[in-house]
Amino acid sequence: MSDPQCATVSAPWWLWPNVFNLDAPLVAVVWQELLAQEVCVDLSWRHRWLLFLAVWMVYFVDRCLDARIGRLEDTDRHRRHREISGLGWTIQGGVCAVGLILAFQSLNREGWLAAGVVGLATGIWFALTHLNGSGAWWLPKEAGVGVVFAAGVALQPWALTTLPGVELLVGGGVLAAVCVQNCASITVWESLPADRGNRRSLLNRWPGWSRHVSRVSLGLAALVATLAMLPLSDRWRGLEICATGSLLALWALGTGRPENRRRETRMLADLALLTPLPVIVA
Repeated sequence: MSDPQCATVSAPWWLWPNVFNLDAPLVAVVWQELLAQEVCVDLSWRHRWLLFLAVWMVYFVDRCLDARIGRLEDTDRHRRHREISGLGWTIQGGVCAVGLILAFQSLNREGWLAAGVVGLATGIWFALTHLNGSGAWWLPKEAGVGVVFAAGVALQPWALTTLPGVELLVGGGVLAAVCVQNCASITVWESLPADRGNRRSLLNRWPGWSRHVSRVSLGLAALVATLAMLPLSDRWRGLEICATGSLLALWALGTGRPENRRRETRMLADLALLTPLPVIVA
């Protein structure tokens, strides 16, 4: 990124991780590490950096597409992405090249297959989100984003484990619920014009969810906490405890009129997903 671009970013320093697309990759790597511990898989530094760079690239392209098609939102991250120059895209190309090298060095056959599925799902999500269409898809775009994000996080731990697929679905489902609820909460709290006018947005597709998003967080927290107490869920207890903490944090944020302090709430919503940190460093 060029110096002029950096100069145009007027966001406070604590918001820079969000403005420069660093918060989502960090969240992804933290949950990947937790999943790996739950299934007794050792990840290399290549696996971690591959996920970090892949998530960074997806968020970079997504926000640049928002700016390209005229979704000129009054947020720090959108203003920054409207100003991306040729140098910014050159850096993006370099990151993509490094990511491909890491993929060839770290992915096994199952990893490549899973990466292909997640890549296809990401492409479909991009098409549904950024291309004009009928809007007939019944699932809110926030749900799609959360599920794809969770699948990308789980990709490497699942590719390296020998656990049966049915058991993996329990952990993946819990993680997906947290990611979807995080995306849904942010959409409701920010209430951007593009989301209010998007037929695929949660605000229009499932308005009941958007009106009661904090209650949904609390209900999901209770459900996951109950699941953690069941014997069949022993393997995922650490994951479920962290998920419960994140959902309770989202509920607490939603009770404090987050629409009146969108900058702070956007960052706090991402911090709410860092509950696995104490577990993975212990």
